[in-house]
Amino acid sequence: MVIVKKVMLIAAAALVTWGLLPIGESHASSYFRIVRTEKTDYNARFVSQPRRNDGIYYYGPYNTRRSATTRDASGKNWQHRFVRVSQIATLSNGVKFVKFSWYG
Repeated sequence: MVIVKKVMLIAAAALVTWGLLPIGESHASSYFRIVRTEKTDYNARFVSQPRRNDGIYYYGPYNTRRSATTRDASGKNWQHRFVRVSQIATLSNGVKFVKFSWYG
């Protein structure tokens, strides 16, 4: 059994090396694109987060790059906090995200 596993591993490595077996790479086309950005400047407040639980992404809008595929913080922890919105980004799927800053 161990010999069969080793043979299969060597064969798969050879096929990848020769380019006959594709490996699971993530391509840029699999991410959403930012199709439009608007600069803005207003104060906003997190509301209804126990029900909505919005995700907060530190490295860009959701799924626009590898570092933004999972949320970094939960909106539940931001309930009633004020933030300063500086930019609105529209993604290729039509969803809008905002860039904000906070103090404290």
